[in-house]
Amino acid sequence: MSDSRREQLDQAARDIDVEALKQAAQRVGGKTGRLMEQVAEAARAPEPGAALAGVLSQLDRPEEVFGHAMPVVEGQLKALDLRLEQMQDAANALAAVQTSLQKGLVEVSQEAFDPEVRALLDDTLAEAGAVDVAELQQLTLDLEALTGELQDAFAAARRRESTDLPDFEARSERIRQVLARSTPDFPRMQELLARAATLAQERGNPGWLRLSLMSVRFGQDLLGADHPEVQAGWFSLLQDAVAESDAEVAWTAGKSVQAVYIDAQDWVSVAQVASDVAALHKPGETREILARLEQALAMVKVESLREQAIELTSVALEHAKPTEAWTRALLMAGQVMEQAGDDEGARRLFGRCLMDGKEAGPVGVVGRAALHLGRSQRHHQPAQAGRALKLAFTISRNTGDWMLFVNTAPVLVRFLKDQGDDEAARQVVDASVRMASTAGREAFMAELLASA
Repeated sequence: MSDSRREQLDQAARDIDVEALKQAAQRVGGKTGRLMEQVAEAARAPEPGAALAGVLSQLDRPEEVFGHAMPVVEGQLKALDLRLEQMQDAANALAAVQTSLQKGLVEVSQEAFDPEVRALLDDTLAEAGAVDVAELQQLTLDLEALTGELQDAFAAARRRESTDLPDFEARSERIRQVLARSTPDFPRMQELLARAATLAQERGNPGWLRLSLMSVRFGQDLLGADHPEVQAGWFSLLQDAVAESDAEVAWTAGKSVQAVYIDAQDWVSVAQVASDVAALHKPGETREILARLEQALAMVKVESLREQAIELTSVALEHAKPTEAWTRALLMAGQVMEQAGDDEGARRLFGRCLMDGKEAGPVGVVGRAALHLGRSQRHHQPAQAGRALKLAFTISRNTGDWMLFVNTAPVLVRFLKDQGDDEAARQVVDASVRMASTAGREAFMAELLASA
């Protein structure tokens, strides 16, 4: 055996992760598994290159080993790629939370808090400042580069060329260490913020409600919207905001409280929250109009309150005519009529929303009106229904509006199939799957449209 060949085999033996190869051998099993175990043992020999040459010399077709081992290599690469993506998401989330928290702390620090509250805020800001955002941003770039190299390694593995997996493992471990080192003490920051908000309220500091809002938001970033402590925080904040007649905080807290009630399908409570928030705004203000229509949308779901919901909608629409809420109000009013069973009235409102919204927007509102109009006209005005549904689909794609997209695509595909235009339906399916693939949701979309 030549010196260069011996050096190559010695290097190959040193690069082998013996334990990983043994585990892979157990999974593969059979003749190939036994051979992989022999390779692992050769790597531990005093002269690993020579031992490895002895194992390989027994083979008639050595490439078969690599062919059988490819699924194992692919599995390792995919697992590593997933870990890199998770670390990249964590790095991005860390930087976003830290930046948001610092900005909020600077804003509320301008309020006239007493010294003890300010000291707690300073401690929180110091904790947030411990994160080196520049380092996290550089880490994100490193992760992107490493992911690219991983893809190159995957392609090389498919060509049965050598890959440097141990190096990937070492580099990803270093990145994990940097990420762990950069992580601030979020639970302590949450505790400091909550204490500051409570103390500010007890002392009657002017900015205590804003500070409480910030504390609850941070808790939601940390624990998630469904956490009982977070939901309790929103409920308490809404009560405080209503008691203090703070329309801004009540509007924000009301959305989160309504989300809880909507999940429970407690429409009376949804309507009550909307009514409380609307009462804090001047009649005819944009948010007052929208809150009244939210109230009507909840009330119309309760049979005994249906007539009141229609009356409330009519009044809100009158107030909305000269305001920026007009097209949104038309959409919401149409939804109320739709829920009330007045299909003709609903179509009239959706159609008006489309016409007026062409100039005024917002485009997302127009898209939703088009979806509702198309869905309601499918059977008695198919030509208009087709135009409306195609408009909603186009808007959802152009704006990247995922919720509108997911709701529109199946309706449009079903409509086209019912019209006997299978080719157009297939084109919509293909376009939808392609768009969903950009978010890694192609399987979900394909399954959704398969039943359309």
